[in-house]
Amino acid sequence: MSALIITGNGNGTAGYAVGKAPIHRTNNAIVNGMNMASRKLFYVELLEGRTIFQDFYAECRNTRVFAQRRPKGFGLSCHPRLMKICEAIGIKDIYVKVEGSTKNYLALTHAFVTGLLNQETHQQLAERKGLHVVEMKPERHYLPQIIASPITSELVKDEELPALDRLKLDDFYGEGRYPWRKPKQLPFWVNTPGHLEAQWKKHPFRNQEKQMHRLLADGEVERWTRSGRKAWGARKHELVQAGVQPMPRGIGLSDITEKDES
Repeated sequence: MSALIITGNGNGTAGYAVGKAPIHRTNNAIVNGMNMASRKLFYVELLEGRTIFQDFYAECRNTRVFAQRRPKGFGLSCHPRLMKICEAIGIKDIYVKVEGSTKNYLALTHAFVTGLLNQETHQQLAERKGLHVVEMKPERHYLPQIIASPITSELVKDEELPALDRLKLDDFYGEGRYPWRKPKQLPFWVNTPGHLEAQWKKHPFRNQEKQMHRLLADGEVERWTRSGRKAWGARKHELVQAGVQPMPRGIGLSDITEKDES
């Protein structure tokens, strides 16, 4: 009997080992694995205490692991065995795609842990390359923000930077490997006359949902119901007829004719 045991405190410290015992002593295998795992501890640096620092690729035997960090609240989207490993280590947001053999749990664990241990923090990357580490998040509208700068090493100038270092982190750590994405097969009814006619009928209303969200966000309407749209349109019509608001453009009119006072 063999038992793969992983232990951890949920804060970056973990260890794993394989315990063995005769088939009629299953508990001994678990106890032996726990004792060995407690003596083989390792520490994984986590970004914000919840995810990995950069996407990485790792392999062991015929198992290939592609790990990608995810934003806060994403959760664990990976192999069921890797979920337990992430819970023991303290990883809360990650996506892992496994290719090749998914039944060899020891190779799967070894590949994933090896990729975690081979990571480097933003400060370590800045010191090794002598460059600023810049991050662009959608929450900040992709404005660049320096999160690490070299302290002990000298800052490399732009003209001294080789072309190999002008890479994104995905290409820098991925070893040129990417997970295989199976192309999505289009359904049989895509190019049928009935579907094309339905798409043609929906084409004039393609921006209606975005406009609805904008009106709700601006406080123009409290709730976008049929009666609310009718009341909103009637109110706008009265304002245009009274001359308070100009007639909206974009409805085929080349110009707005001033109201005749006579």
